[in-house]
Amino acid sequence: MKIEDSKPIEDSEIEDVPIDDFILPPRGTSEIKDFDLLSHIELEAEKDPDEESEEDDGAEKEVMHEQKFKKTVPLIHQFWITLVPDKKEFIDRVLQTFSSGLEQI
Repeated sequence: MKIEDSKPIEDSEIEDVPIDDFILPPRGTSEIKDFDLLSHIELEAEKDPDEESEEDDGAEKEVMHEQKFKKTVPLIHQFWITLVPDKKEFIDRVLQTFSSGLEQI
């Protein structure tokens, strides 16, 4: 087998799979193995220290639940893994070896 991970993957092959929020017990039911660094980490917007923040006026910030998605490629082995020799070359070598054996007999 040969891995060729430099081949680009078409956008049509990438799927977004919904995932749950990562919340450890006792508040949630997530386990360490459920954590996905690329999906669960989010950057907060930078706050300008000169501007008055909404938190200073005592109002609670409304928390919106947003569905998170994990990007996956279900058939990635078809893009990156190739057999060496490939099927045609393997059959050709078997036939060549068989023919060579018959000639020796």
